[in-house]
Amino acid sequence: EKIKINIQKILLLLTDIYYNIHSESEVTLNQTATARVDYAIEYFQKNFSSPTVLTDAAEKLHISITYLERIFKKTMDTNLHKYLSAIRIINAKRLLESKTMSVSEIALACGFNNIVSFSRAFKRIEGYSPKEYQKSLFTKFISEVKKN
Repeated sequence: EKIKINIQKILLLLTDIYYNIHSESEVTLNQTATARVDYAIEYFQKNFSSPTVLTDAAEKLHISITYLERIFKKTMDTNLHKYLSAIRIINAKRLLESKTMSVSEIALACGFNNIVSFSRAFKRIEGYSPKEYQKSLFTKFISEVKKN
């Protein structure tokens, strides 16, 4: 059992050394949790459309997703997945307002794996479905036109 634990420690150390040597990122292994979370937030905002954004950010930071989730929760006082969903929904709303893409296309463009997960997240955050949101925009537009 001790040998197994020591082998795991050695593998983790070698992995850290490998990433430290081969990383193209400016992130260093001795960063504070706050600096790592700041980097992750910036990375999420730039790469929210990638379905693998969490994995990618953790790899660039040379930490596990579990550790990233833990330090994110501790630093930001919110769940990492909820935060990422909120970023994706904010961007999805912009695309829904532009009416240049279908709801399915928007779901994929914003990093959701499918329209069902997108619709659930949208409704959880906004209180209504993406289709209802589009309909409310149309209704609002019509009432503005009638006023003029």
